[in-house]
Amino acid sequence: MIVDKQEITDLVSKAQGGDNNAFEKLFIEIQDNLYFYALKMIHNQQDAEDAVQSTAIEIFNSIVKLQNPDFFKTWAVRICHNVCCKQFKKNGLSTISVDDDESFIDDIADEDKESMPAELAESEEFKNIIEQMIDSLPDMQRSCLLLYYFEELDINEISEMLEIPTGTVKSNLNYARKKL
Repeated sequence: MIVDKQEITDLVSKAQGGDNNAFEKLFIEIQDNLYFYALKMIHNQQDAEDAVQSTAIEIFNSIVKLQNPDFFKTWAVRICHNVCCKQFKKNGLSTISVDDDESFIDDIADEDKESMPAELAESEEFKNIIEQMIDSLPDMQRSCLLLYYFEELDINEISEMLEIPTGTVKSNLNYARKKL
């Protein structure tokens, strides 16, 4: 994985110049985050994979338009968010459906292999409760919550990404926290 921000900036510049290898490295760097985000938004593995594939195509086609390579990840997540919303509307859904077979809170659980069976059962039950609580949030509150806590974007980045005022982001986060 790429850790150095300068390396990402260099790869973006190369990709903007038509270097397909640089684009591939960039996409490999973010594809897991995009998939995780899409899965949290859509809650269906196949649809999330489709969304990530569509996002890759959109990023590839429009990377030359990215003016500041430092914002590559935020820009890519925004594209993924928009693709998920388009896919959502295309399917005629008014709210994002939940696929009970998919658990997107797995990384919250303690991965301790020596846990007692009762503790594991409680952990699974806890994950399911958290997942249901997040699923029950209105779309905008859920989006703000996921972007803030899971994608670790700041208030300003979320505001730009969702094209809403920072105050609206803050209030959506506040309402989501209170509901949770």
